[in-house]
Amino acid sequence: MCDTFLSKPLAEIVKLQATLKDKKPIARSKRCLERMTENIAYRPGLVNDDVFAGIHIKVNSLLEVDRHCIICMDEMSLKANLFYHTGRDEIIGLHDIGLETKQFLVAQNASVIMARGIYYNWKQPVAYFFVHTQFKASDILPILKACITKLFDIGLHVDGVVTDMGSNFISLSTLLNVTPENPVFSVNDHDVVYLFDTCHLQKATKNNLVNNTFCFENKRTSWTFVEEFYKSDKLQPYRCAPKLTDAHIYPTNFEKMKVKYAVQVLSNSVASGMNTYKLSTAGFQYLKTRRINQDCLENYFGSVRQQGGNCVNPNPTPLQFQRAFRKLFCQHFLHSQQSNCIDDLDELLSSLKSETITSVTPDPAEEGDENKALSLPDNDYRKLNLPTQNAFTYVCGYLINKALTIHTFLVLL
Repeated sequence: MCDTFLSKPLAEIVKLQATLKDKKPIARSKRCLERMTENIAYRPGLVNDDVFAGIHIKVNSLLEVDRHCIICMDEMSLKANLFYHTGRDEIIGLHDIGLETKQFLVAQNASVIMARGIYYNWKQPVAYFFVHTQFKASDILPILKACITKLFDIGLHVDGVVTDMGSNFISLSTLLNVTPENPVFSVNDHDVVYLFDTCHLQKATKNNLVNNTFCFENKRTSWTFVEEFYKSDKLQPYRCAPKLTDAHIYPTNFEKMKVKYAVQVLSNSVASGMNTYKLSTAGFQYLKTRRINQDCLENYFGSVRQQGGNCVNPNPTPLQFQRAFRKLFCQHFLHSQQSNCIDDLDELLSSLKSETITSVTPDPAEEGDENKALSLPDNDYRKLNLPTQNAFTYVCGYLINKALTIHTFLVLL
């Protein structure tokens, strides 16, 4: 079958891979492999039908779920150079996107289309193009649709297209009529989602935040807030965002292109640190975020259902709810095993009772030299500011956790 549909060099590669899959590896020299691949002509564009035929054979061995993939497309710079291939009687290095005629312009960029599995970890470049300056959106559009069609024809399921935010790809998204509200376009009745690369989105968001003020939902955010947080945080002995440096806040033109700086600035740790300073300014010592949810109501509803015995229909009637409400209002809070949230550990105000808390005295039998408490320096850690106190508590918890993995304490103070 391989010899019928594929060129001889490519057929040899496919048969070799099939052999390696089912049997012990066959020793092949490096030069042998080079000879098998050097005669395969990978020309620019979607004109390499034997390449898609070879991919088709590999696709047939994949499970149905493993055939779902996305298409990635990007460009890289080239060093301008012209090379005359005597065997094919052609000049390599000119603008060539796979059309019948080349343009006599020196290629400065190479654009590549790659298919990548969504569920199964595989990737396969399928085509490349030599471009003089920038791949025009009007040229990309028919090529992209033709590539998606070819991949569907060989058994792959193209679910999405991922590109960066270059001006040509922005224009491409406009030609495809995709919007943030409707990022889907159709190719032969197949819906395909157009996505911009997440890393590039974060980098663009950070760089735009540096130069602009964002307004949303009657609120305003600015890079000034990040700068003020960094200036205050770097003076603390225990920092909330220890990874932030001048390269993050005052980047050079080269550092602005680094995705990791954008991701770290827009991280959860920086946001939490800024919220901590905001709470400190507002007069709060801390914010119990656990209280800002509906767990208490969910657990209460579970207790209401428990009053009816959690019968076949767990939803009470209005009368049952009224009676359960009256009972729960006057009695202790009932713990429900059927609640779908974390126990809120609260009680209804009416169930509170004044009880005397007896102090616990240590057992004299346990008092010995081997259990003698450590002598600690008389330092008052209660006067630390809020960010330092939070960082200090985190470090202490880390040290205690590490100590518990090695030592066993009879009394933990």
